[in-house]
Parts: sequence; structure tokens; C-alpha cells
Amino acid sequence: MYARYGGHIVITKTEWLSAGLTDRQYRYDLAKGLMSLVFGDIIDVMSIQRSERLAMIEAKFGKIDRAELNSTDTELKVTVDNEARAFYVAYRK
Repeated sequence: MYARYGGHIVITKTEWLSAGLTDRQYRYDLAKGLMSLVFGDIIDVMSIQRSERLAMIEAKFGKIDRAELNSTDTELKVTVDNEARAFYVAYRK
């Protein structure tokens, strides 16, 4: 299953393996610079350069929505609760 991490669409190494790809392919692609990691074993899906590997991942987890890459709707947004703020501002011991 795809996830978002720091503005990237990512999968884990475990998900890579569950898509039918091997550990040897994982290590080879990393060593040759054919894909990049975001953090630890978290793979940036859009950095995968081998089309057959990307096709296997999309077959397992579904097509990647390219429009979703540019949207910020899924990012964390902070809103201020004005009622709660007013309560804590007025609070005195």
C-alpha cells in the first residue's frame, strides 16, 4: 500500500518483496542508483527508474495517481480552535 512521507509516495522494503521483487533486485537498484530511499528502508516510488519493477509494484498496489503528487490536500494541516484558546488564555490559578 502506498503511503506519503515528506511529500513522496513511498513503499517499504517488505512491500517491495511482497510485490514479487527480490532482495537482490533491491540491492542492485540501490547500488546502481536506479532508485532512492527516503528514510531507512522506505523507497521513493517515483525514483524507481526500471519500468518493469514499477509495473510490478503498480500491479500489486494499484496505479499511482500522478495528480495526487502535486496536491497538498493529504498533507497535515494545523487549525486553531479559538474556543479552546480563549478558555486557556482566560484560565487563572
